[in-house]
Amino acid sequence: MANSATELRNGKVGFGWTGRHLFVGVGAQMERSRFGVPFASELHAHDEAGDEAEAFDIDLLSNRRDLRIDTGLRSLGNRFLDNVKVVFAATSYDHDELEVAGGVETVGTQFSNSTRSARVELEQKRMGRLSGRLGVDWFSRDYDSKGEEALSPRTRQQSVSLFAYEEADFGRSRVQFGARVERNAYRPDDRPESSHEH
Repeated sequence: MANSATELRNGKVGFGWTGRHLFVGVGAQMERSRFGVPFASELHAHDEAGDEAEAFDIDLLSNRRDLRIDTGLRSLGNRFLDNVKVVFAATSYDHDELEVAGGVETVGTQFSNSTRSARVELEQKRMGRLSGRLGVDWFSRDYDSKGEEALSPRTRQQSVSLFAYEEADFGRSRVQFGARVERNAYRPDDRPESSHEH
């Protein structure tokens, strides 16, 4: 099938270390791909005047990068905490919509989406029948699109939450209860102008 080829390259790397109390793990991944969209000329009406448009192909070129770090302390043995865990993750993704006509590539639309997140979790020392954990979550996103098919504006998101989970163990039965408070904020820019009518 014409313009249906796919090319994919990726790589991963990781590292981990565990000591008596401290542990650390790091992982990273990169991916680059390109694939064609069959029947692109038929699906896109570029000539609004009704004349026959020049034949072209559409390829999507994407890049993705991921990073994750896990670290913390375990078996602390103090009066209040047993374990502390911290997780940080970051993802960066972008792709370009390429219009290929006569061997010439033109970037039609660009999309990008970057996220960052962090989580801190405190596991409390068991006190009689009661055990549980407390924590905080943070998340950030930056989304943007530019070009002819950019329908939505650049939007930045920030969220933060606090949570608590407790469990009371009565042998054959357990009682679980918890709470979570979260705040989300979005900051969109003005909607981009497009040469297409939607």
